[in-house]
Amino acid sequence: MKKQILPVLLIFCSTGGAFAGEKAPLPEIFSSAKTLYIDNQSKYADIADKAFDEFSKWGRYKVVRNKVEADLVLVIAARSWESGQTQVGTANVHRDSDDKVKSVSTYEAASTTIDGETSFQFLGPTGEKVWENTRQWGGVVWRNQKPCEGS
Repeated sequence: MKKQILPVLLIFCSTGGAFAGEKAPLPEIFSSAKTLYIDNQSKYADIADKAFDEFSKWGRYKVVRNKVEADLVLVIAARSWESGQTQVGTANVHRDSDDKVKSVSTYEAASTTIDGETSFQFLGPTGEKVWENTRQWGGVVWRNQKPCEGS
């Protein structure tokens, strides 16, 4: 059994590098389409504006203002969520030159994180999904630190 698997494994491993730069072909509609409609369902105008600017600069598709005229429809959707974290008791110890503790100050720290995802779908002329991708984004957007009472 091991003798049969080894040649197959060697062939598979040796050809792996040959496919490293290749990507799966896109559906044919991407090369035959002439017009594109941008359907912004994200509630973020700047995302649609950026998509419009980039597709207009590229020139591959004419961006149209009516979905009925489009060969391809780009649907942009986004959602976000917020989470917060409060940490009490962060201490800063202040020492003098003899390494003796001079004072201790405690702080309360709070931060807010906004995370989200944006999805992009291309729909064909009959409304069928021909391509989709989702990207996650986010991070800490607000941080506050203040002394605790009595420190």
